[in-house]
Amino acid sequence: MPLSPLLVPLLASLVLSYRASPTTVYVAADSRLTSPASQGVTPPPVDTACKIRVLKGGVVFVGTGNALFSADGVETNIYALAAHAAAALPSRPLEDADIRDIALVWQNLIHGRLQEKLQAGPQNTANTSKVAATAGTTGSFYAATASGDVFAITLRVALDDQGLLRDTEEPQPQPGFLVATGTNIAKQDALELATSSQNVMLPWPRRLQAIELQTIREEAQRYGRGSDIGGRVDMIQITSKGPAWILRKANCR
Repeated sequence: MPLSPLLVPLLASLVLSYRASPTTVYVAADSRLTSPASQGVTPPPVDTACKIRVLKGGVVFVGTGNALFSADGVETNIYALAAHAAAALPSRPLEDADIRDIALVWQNLIHGRLQEKLQAGPQNTANTSKVAATAGTTGSFYAATASGDVFAITLRVALDDQGLLRDTEEPQPQPGFLVATGTNIAKQDALELATSSQNVMLPWPRRLQAIELQTIREEAQRYGRGSDIGGRVDMIQITSKGPAWILRKANCR
């Protein structure tokens, strides 16, 4: 029996994060949600996705990669899992360890659902290849903590070269450095734009906004309807006082 689709739809995206200081981080994301082809037909992208979410306690979650898990007819998205993990946060001022704990809970939930799908069908090359093509989810958590600094952690679940699920922690942006998460082309464009003559004189976060908007516009023009980057930009600032939206679509919260 063939392995059923692992994750539909896919959320391939560009997310930019910039740590201006220990107490200030900016995050921006596009809005495109794409789905895999079915019977030779690729559904058109949807440009209303909210990839930045504010959870309990002012924790900001940003999800990229595969967004929707479908197992045994039950669908679970990565944002619902993040909200579920954050529900256990204490009511007191948050510590770094609190944010790391909920991020690890989220990662374990993702890992468990991927593992269920890997074990659901015959383990042959075709199935492993199909899972490998779709398995890869990254989640970033940001929050002001009792120290006054903004703690950030980014975790990823993906298949390695042997077809085994691996959990990893991604490097965090250091003060003054831009981090781009998404497709390789989008990463390259974003980092080139960060040092372009027309952007270097802009203050943050206006510089980040200009980079994100220009990157999405160029990607849309280059790849047209089939691009995995597109839609309006959402942007949020996280400081010692908590999160504050800079740009937000009406359907996002």
